Amino acid sequence: MAKHTNLIWSPSGCGKSSLFMGFAKGLWEAEHKKTRLVSAEKSQSEGIFREGIEAGYIIPWWIDAKMGADGQMETPFERLVEAMLGDWPLDVTNPYSALVKAFAIQYRAVCKQVEKHEGKEQLVYQSDKPAANATLLQCPKCKTATVLETVRVVADKRLEEIGCYVFEGMTEFSELLMQNLQKRAALGENTGGNIATRFQDGQMMIGSNTQGHYGTAQNQMRNHIRESRHLPVDYVWWSARMEDGKDDDRGGTTVFGPKISGTKKTPEIPAWFGTTLSACSVPVTVNNKTESEYRLYLREYYMDWLPIVAKVKCIVDNRIPPANLKGIPQYVKVDHEQGQVEMAGQKMPTETLLWQVTKLIEQRQAPKKPAQQVQQSK
Repeated sequence: MAKHTNLIWSPSGCGKSSLFMGFAKGLWEAEHKKTRLVSAEKSQSEGIFREGIEAGYIIPWWIDAKMGADGQMETPFERLVEAMLGDWPLDVTNPYSALVKAFAIQYRAVCKQVEKHEGKEQLVYQSDKPAANATLLQCPKCKTATVLETVRVVADKRLEEIGCYVFEGMTEFSELLMQNLQKRAALGENTGGNIATRFQDGQMMIGSNTQGHYGTAQNQMRNHIRESRHLPVDYVWWSARMEDGKDDDRGGTTVFGPKISGTKKTPEIPAWFGTTLSACSVPVTVNNKTESEYRLYLREYYMDWLPIVAKVKCIVDNRIPPANLKGIPQYVKVDHEQGQVEMAGQKMPTETLLWQVTKLIEQRQAPKKPAQQVQQSK
């Protein structure tokens, strides 16, 4: 199960893919683990990830490459479920490649009376088939009755070299689902909700989305994100574009946050993740010239450089307890010409900035107790 399932949202063109590229490089250099990239943004992202792809530590699966004659992705609902379950193509360069299942189901019974077995659990039963009579399973050594459990075990050995999944992105995936529902409505399928607009133009059937389609896409994406938490890697990263939505918990005020089809879920989406960060491009004046400064925000912020939305909160949640926030700035500047930045007393190479920031956030989320304090607690 993934230790961390995190999100970065931003307007388009603010460096999300570059940050993920740096994370993958940092993970590779620190732990020699590769990153699997599941993306529906090949045209935008392939060049940004090229260094990692050519070096072999990023393995991309461009899931939107499996297109039908109408130019739309084939079976997006099924394909996304497969991706979240960790299934992976035998040949990622072939959109129609067969997939290898990440997990296999096994049935297992274990005696947990460790005091009777030299401090170790005793395996009683393990098979890909259930026991003929599970109620009779007992430890052959101590005769303790055991419980037959159904477990998922990693079946794809390629996962042993993977340390991270990057999903690019939540917004694009939900749009693929909406396009597919629209296509189905045009063909006359009952896809739920109100009656969709449907007409024929020449040889082409045209349809529209219904209100029910938004709920379907939103619920599917929430389920996909939950399922991605079970991937057998340490890190799962998601990306999303920016959207405004009404936050009912804050009196219906408008907030900026991650975009999914429809705006109603925007304020809720950060609750689906561990850490939620935001990238942004901010206009700054340097030598009487206006330039773009790229930032990675680690705390909630306001776009005060845009008067029309200066009072709209941008949702960020680093999940660091308030007592551990000392030294954590509101944002860190992303400037690859700078070489390194200093944050919370640590010097961080900008080339692997997101990796460095993630490790710092991990430390602050669950700081280790000093040795003396641990002994006292015992």
